[in-house]
Amino acid sequence: MVEANGANALHPRSVRGASFDGRPQTAVWIDVDRLERGGTLKYQLADTPDVSGWGTRVEDAPPAACPAGPDR
Repeated sequence: MVEANGANALHPRSVRGASFDGRPQTAVWIDVDRLERGGTLKYQLADTPDVSGWGTRVEDAPPAACPAGPDR
């Protein structure tokens, strides 16, 4: 289940934070195995983006499918 209180297609909002089954979710991705087991993904929305907030850290990005090596 996905929840995003205040979501409205006519008034787009930014993601301020997220949680999965009540636990904070700082990464912008969730492992497919966790999703397949089920649960609730809940987004906290804001009217304006926070350029240093949720999902902005390097470690929040999804893992690379092909990790970069020294020759890339």
